[in-house]
Amino acid sequence: MNLNSLNPNKEYKIRLSDVKMPGEEDMIITLLIPTRKRPDIMQRIWNSANETASSPISLQISFFIDADDRESIAKLSLMMSRERDKYPDSKRITGVVHKRLLIGSDMWNHAYRGSEVTGDIVFYGCDNAVFKTKGWDETIREEFRKVPDRILYVHGKDGVRKDDLGTMGFIHRNWINAVGFVTPPYFIFYKADRWLTDTAKKIGRDVYREDILIEHTHYADKTANDETCHERNDMFKGGADYTLNKYDVYDNRITSRKDELPASVLLTRFIQDYYR
Repeated sequence: MNLNSLNPNKEYKIRLSDVKMPGEEDMIITLLIPTRKRPDIMQRIWNSANETASSPISLQISFFIDADDRESIAKLSLMMSRERDKYPDSKRITGVVHKRLLIGSDMWNHAYRGSEVTGDIVFYGCDNAVFKTKGWDETIREEFRKVPDRILYVHGKDGVRKDDLGTMGFIHRNWINAVGFVTPPYFIFYKADRWLTDTAKKIGRDVYREDILIEHTHYADKTANDETCHERNDMFKGGADYTLNKYDVYDNRITSRKDELPASVLLTRFIQDYYR
């Protein structure tokens, strides 16, 4: 059986001998996806990632769900149950249920730390994204293999933005270990993507792949006008800027929880130490 051609919507009987566990050359990619009251597109993003991936067996998704969001909790339970009916030991679908956060950018940190994340590479993304490019996962792995220390922010097109801003993208667990988080736990709404892009550019590790399209369907499917979007906008109103403590992302004064140094400094130190 060719596991690279699995369709997640079909039933398969897999022998243990069929399963090749992912290794360093087949790095697992975990999609970190906060969601709220959008159960249908929870399934959509997962299906699109699997249907376009070269190696769907090496993908994982971790959702962040608010504790009062019964629809999404039920959907996650159903998705996990269906996955484990096919593969009893599978950890490809996971998630964390947590009280609703004022600081929106901290959701990706909880999705990473609060569940059984196994990925070497993690995707900073959103629920209303659709993977469009065949073999996107292998292209991402190729970029990280080029750099032994794995410190990169790799992103493609989202249907609107191109190389100027990675609205969704990929980092390695080495990046997370170096700075102490996936995204700074300071942004009420917006700007985590700008922080990732600017930090990577500051250290010369921003990689744009024009041949990858992960469509942000924010306007196309009207999620820009749904209850979830309006609620988050309402939570943001009244803030003097996009952060809780009025840090300025553009001069990179957003700091880590480790020793209050800018992320660009921590990443540069990690890179220097790696090659000593």
